[in-house]
Amino acid sequence: MRTSRAIIYLSLFASLPSIALATDLPKRASGLWETTVTMQKGIPPQKMKECVDEATDAEMMKMATDATTSMGASCSKNDVRKTASGFESKSECSMAGSKIHTTGSFTGDFTTEYKGEVTTTMTPPLFGQPGSKTTITAKRLGPCAADMKPGDIVMANGMKMNTKDAAADTALDPEDLKEMQEAMQEMAKIGK
Repeated sequence: MRTSRAIIYLSLFASLPSIALATDLPKRASGLWETTVTMQKGIPPQKMKECVDEATDAEMMKMATDATTSMGASCSKNDVRKTASGFESKSECSMAGSKIHTTGSFTGDFTTEYKGEVTTTMTPPLFGQPGSKTTITAKRLGPCAADMKPGDIVMANGMKMNTKDAAADTALDPEDLKEMQEAMQEMAKIGK
């Protein structure tokens, strides 16, 4: 798994399961979105451009849910509630002997922009990671570029992938899981 793919999985993991199971969340407007994911101190923000429509957003949620399940996470609580300016979420899950508590808060109109903060604590630390705070900011840039179709994601380094293709490969194989564990352990070292 390439580092960019590990970052995408870690970004999904940090945001999940707090939003993956919610069905009444606001839908992003179709078009080209620029999304920045900031995970914690010492790790550079990850910026990507996504061409989205309603179908690909639904695919992304399914992919995130499938990835969480394939990592062995099970959740006993997953509450999402609407607020005046967006939504808030709380979840309690377990994975590999660790209790994972996640809270999230998202604001914005979801047609032109949104921002979210997700805080996760893991007790005991999971793969050496005691928790994380992830900030996600996104803004709609307009229609998708001519060379992009719904589901395309272009990372800041130019790497391009499609969520529909990735959804077919959401199960983490042992190499992917090992690389993700190593990435989480490295994040734990940076955070100290």
